Amino acid sequence: MINKEKFSEQIYRILKEQIINNEIPPGSKINVEEVQNQYQISKTPLKEALNKLQFEGLVTVKPRSGTYVSKPSKEEIIQVYDLRQAIEWKAIQLAIPHIPEKNIIDLKNKVISAEKQIFEGNYQPFFATDIEIHKIIFDYSKNRYIQRVKDTIDSHIHWFRILGATGQQRPYKSSIRHREILDAMHNYDISLAADLIKTHIEEVKVAVIEDITSD
Repeated sequence: MINKEKFSEQIYRILKEQIINNEIPPGSKINVEEVQNQYQISKTPLKEALNKLQFEGLVTVKPRSGTYVSKPSKEEIIQVYDLRQAIEWKAIQLAIPHIPEKNIIDLKNKVISAEKQIFEGNYQPFFATDIEIHKIIFDYSKNRYIQRVKDTIDSHIHWFRILGATGQQRPYKSSIRHREILDAMHNYDISLAADLIKTHIEEVKVAVIEDITSD
């Protein structure tokens, strides 16, 4: 299952994907021996992988207890979304002059289609359009420094997105906001689009804090 080169990097990616997709929920203990046996690796590459995940805040090592998937704190959520809000507010202003009209129309059609599936309990199309909308904004900003900063928080944004999807109303509300943002982009209203993206990210931040830290 794992290529014999760079065991630590491969197991790091596998565990990270499982964590940010909530396949290993927050608070879960990572069974080191089980992981070693499953992927037939030694302690050293697994320890290196866990150290990297700990550095990124995805796992927590408790002395004499073990390694656990981290539980996002309110402060962590605030810091990540405040950073995202700052860079995306600027990115959308830079991007609008460069995004082809067809791309915006196609995205809006996808959003409308995904919306219908939310109330059928299928959130994957919503997640896909959510990722695509924000990606196109950053890609067409043509600012590689903004894009680099965005890359550093992408995994946490994805993690929070999955953990926060606890019901139909959250995704539906975000989907409506996505349509408003796309309309402003289509109308070349840069000021309105920037205001809407700022409001949208603030709303998502508040909702994620409520959903994830409610216990």
